[in-house]
Amino acid sequence: MSERHPFPRKHQATDPRSRLGAPDASSPGTSIARALDAYLRSQGHEEAGVLGALCACWPEVVGPDIAAHVFPRALRGDELVVSVDHPGWATQIAFLADEVLDGLEQRLGRRVAQSVSVTTSRRPGVE
Repeated sequence: MSERHPFPRKHQATDPRSRLGAPDASSPGTSIARALDAYLRSQGHEEAGVLGALCACWPEVVGPDIAAHVFPRALRGDELVVSVDHPGWATQIAFLADEVLDGLEQRLGRRVAQSVSVTTSRRPGVE
């Protein structure tokens, strides 16, 4: 006797991109992302998408050890503001600022900031 699964199986997609969750230009998520980007730009937040991309590649650029203690917080003009969880990391990131900015430029395809400023908080990203 075969057991019946409590939830019926959905028809499997034939397009491999659908199975892998790759974005499709016609998907609702893409429309929402475009609408959100357009809204943020209309409100004067042109760099919101850049900050999101920066946060996504941050661990690759700075490495997991630094990423565990240093978090990108904002882009203000040509300045990247990062938050650190201990003053020692502020010294470290200040020393590596040029390398970090160069790595971000390579990863993002353009220079997103000319300098780095540091704030200290108990947990990165939280005041």
